[in-house]
Amino acid sequence: MTLSRRDFLRIFGGSAAAAVGGFALAFSPTGPTASDADLKSFQARALHTAPVREMPSPESPVVKYLWEDEIFDVQAAVGRWMQSSEGFIAAHDAQPMLVTALLEMHDTPHWAAVVGAAAAVRAWACDSAPLIEKIGHGGVMRVLDRLAPRAACDAWVAIADEHDRVIGWSRNTLWSAIGWRTTADADLIVDAALRRAELWEAGAARLCADVALGRALVPGEYPVTLYQPGTTIEAAGHTRLGVPYVQRAGNELSLGGVYWHNQFGAALDGLDIQLPVQIARAWFGRLRRVIVR
Repeated sequence: MTLSRRDFLRIFGGSAAAAVGGFALAFSPTGPTASDADLKSFQARALHTAPVREMPSPESPVVKYLWEDEIFDVQAAVGRWMQSSEGFIAAHDAQPMLVTALLEMHDTPHWAAVVGAAAAVRAWACDSAPLIEKIGHGGVMRVLDRLAPRAACDAWVAIADEHDRVIGWSRNTLWSAIGWRTTADADLIVDAALRRAELWEAGAARLCADVALGRALVPGEYPVTLYQPGTTIEAAGHTRLGVPYVQRAGNELSLGGVYWHNQFGAALDGLDIQLPVQIARAWFGRLRRVIVR
């Protein structure tokens, strides 16, 4: 079953601006883009134990439950629901995933993103080693080293934070190298009351997206001064590692992707402006300023 462009954008929390006839979501200037040919059934992961219902309604009977990080195919978007082959899952219970071709990790150190539902980071290179951290889909960390494997599937990589402090070891098959290009030629206009953002390039609106806000925003113009592929933040009493594609306007404003919730349009503790991971990646390095209204 092929997804429509509207369904594709809706599931990822965005919509094409009226001024644009077509839209291609570029995940990386060095990687694949999501064009019409890519708008086929893709996947999502359950953020926690989540019910699958017969119909897109919280009163509808439960067909089954999904376990945390269980992956399912998404066939369509119906309002704030995702439709799978077995029923309907509320959008806030799952994180959309668009899996593209992996970029191999040759040299270290480098930045890499989680490509599966989640990546376990363990105390040493063994599946039975104590779990240190779990990074959700799209999270970005540093890869500092790798163990020489007996086979490709046996490779383990040393995972570190943005300061190159080693956190632990993870299977290399759970990660993909990332690349990006900094252009700083676009403006992001944020409507704080509606919790909605619009990307403008070359005098035209390109994409609208719902955002979650971490605090009340002060209207004004904020020049973007720092790009962080992955960083660590405190949110809702939790330390979140690998927060992806963060752009900062000095100490005044921060925006980036989140992999631990899918409640865009709400007010939630964390980054000042929170985006779906894939949209944060598409906008990474492109912003010269954020305009809050």
